[in-house]
Amino acid sequence: MRRKTLPCFTTKVNIMKFIQAIKLNEGDEIAIKDFFGRGKYSETKKTLQIFNIITDDMMLTEVGKTIACSSEEEEKKEWFKLIMNYPPYGDFIKTVGQNLETKNKVIEFETIKKFWNSKGYGTSDGNRNDAITTFAHLIVITDIGEFKVGRQKNPSRIIISKKKLEEKMKLIVYDNKILGTEQVKEQVADERITQEQQNTEKDKVKMNEDYIFNIPLKSGSIAKICIPINVEKEDIDFIKRLIDIISIRKVS
Repeated sequence: MRRKTLPCFTTKVNIMKFIQAIKLNEGDEIAIKDFFGRGKYSETKKTLQIFNIITDDMMLTEVGKTIACSSEEEEKKEWFKLIMNYPPYGDFIKTVGQNLETKNKVIEFETIKKFWNSKGYGTSDGNRNDAITTFAHLIVITDIGEFKVGRQKNPSRIIISKKKLEEKMKLIVYDNKILGTEQVKEQVADERITQEQQNTEKDKVKMNEDYIFNIPLKSGSIAKICIPINVEKEDIDFIKRLIDIISIRKVS
């Protein structure tokens, strides 16, 4: 199977600028180019086509319209769904998510490159090298992490936030399908009901293991006494003495 080229040579700024340009000038590539100005125009265009945000005739797709016209938080969620459905990105992020043990995960570019190579993603080492920076910028767009450019002895790296990734991963359930908001709510409700049912069953088991007495008193109150089923005679004698002490104190 022929390997596909990974998106490369574009940045968060270029991506956002291109989406704004096409939002204002749909279908008019000359105007879009003019608005976009300097930058990696062709590479950014190809990246947006890979993620099905724009069409070949320079129109926004339904997904593209959602991203272009939504709030900042909704935009981040839509981008997260897109990259999780793109195997070179989604497979790597899932692997990171399964091994997050600390608050933040620092990932050097070489780690990403090796992963892609092992999975057959990218057409060459050069393509994988060029694609990592674009991947890093998309991580920033989804707001699940930071991109740190290499300085002196420190290599370029991505820092994934465990908290933010886990929050975004809640959008994804079973067989890797993305659920909508209502489906997520239903799933959370189902999980809550299941947990309540489990707690109820535990309470039932506990009650079956104890002697439970609800004794009506002359004062109108109810005395509830719970005695473990494995109670010893010495324990019963001790409980009786406690009751006697309470009675004596009450009378005095």
